[in-house]
Amino acid sequence: MRILKINYKKLKMTRRKLKLSLAKASEETGIPPATLQRYEEGITHKISLEILKRLSEYYGTDYYMYFWWTRFTSLSDIILHFIYFPEDFSEDRKLFEILGITEYFDFDTKAGTYISLYNKLTEEEKEDFYRFKNVVINTLKSDKYFTNDELEKEDIFLFCYFFAHKVKREKKVDLEILKRDKL
Repeated sequence: MRILKINYKKLKMTRRKLKLSLAKASEETGIPPATLQRYEEGITHKISLEILKRLSEYYGTDYYMYFWWTRFTSLSDIILHFIYFPEDFSEDRKLFEILGITEYFDFDTKAGTYISLYNKLTEEEKEDFYRFKNVVINTLKSDKYFTNDELEKEDIFLFCYFFAHKVKREKKVDLEILKRDKL
């Protein structure tokens, strides 16, 4: 049985939008009211795929639109999460499919890892990123306030913004789609 982290607020919002009581949803899906309430309140953070599909079928929605990643509000956030927690995307690439950006997040099936996002940049884009980083550091005088180790960590945030800009420039990415409950 596959267990998933969900966007519990969205699950509750859907039921309320449909003007269904907790008791009615429970009765129709066979999920005990207390369990359903724990899902909707975020007390129980994970749900089985089977139960999520049952709820979605009853609500007339797409089950994957309740996955944890529907909470993202910016492309930079998605990229940052991907950099720090690539394992969160190892089993499920649906987010990238929905946004139409799978080609930016290639998975090396032989190595079992994602290919570095930096390697997705052209040589010209790598030079642009280096210039962008230097402009920020020089403008803010970051080298006065941060150690070299700290600056390296901060580079990740600059890279996320830079890469998000690249993706937005090349694709029409609309994160509003993640707020929907059906595609």
